[in-house]
Amino acid sequence: STGDTTATTQVTAGGLYYVTVTDQNGCRASDSLDVIAYDPLEVGLVLSGGGPFCEGQTVGISVAQPFVAYDWSTGDTLAAINVTTGGLYQVTVTDDRGCTGIDSLEVVALVPPSPQIAGPAGLCPGTDGVLEVGSFPLILWGNGSIADTLEIDGPGLYTVEVGDQQGCVGTDTLEVLAYDAPQPLITG
Repeated sequence: STGDTTATTQVTAGGLYYVTVTDQNGCRASDSLDVIAYDPLEVGLVLSGGGPFCEGQTVGISVAQPFVAYDWSTGDTLAAINVTTGGLYQVTVTDDRGCTGIDSLEVVALVPPSPQIAGPAGLCPGTDGVLEVGSFPLILWGNGSIADTLEIDGPGLYTVEVGDQQGCVGTDTLEVLAYDAPQPLITG
């Protein structure tokens, strides 16, 4: 019923299709096939947390409804994946009839702040110094201070954690060395 005169035909829509064949003796036979066209699969991807996340953190992407097979652009084959970087993630799903559907999701990953502690490389005995980290919405030094500067009175390992407006966090550590006091030598 498609007008084809070949042994096979390809159809792209549902419906009742008829075929009539004639053999080398002139005998004819007919048959029909009711082709059911299924609606395209609605895949639907869900991002856990619902929005941008900080680079290096983990966020989940899952398929909203169950299917029998999953093929992600990452190579994963489960209904949900975890990602730690931004980018375009795509999944091809297959249902129990063998129909396939494709969906993709652009994941936005925010770049966390990169604080740099500035201060003396070392301290002489009996001296103190100041460490600076710059201006960030949230600052937390290892000793609990929340200022952008930290007065220190001795050598040691100093750490700061900073946060930005999106809630992303970055850290830095600086080791301040202990310098030896000079040993004066008077001769005469």
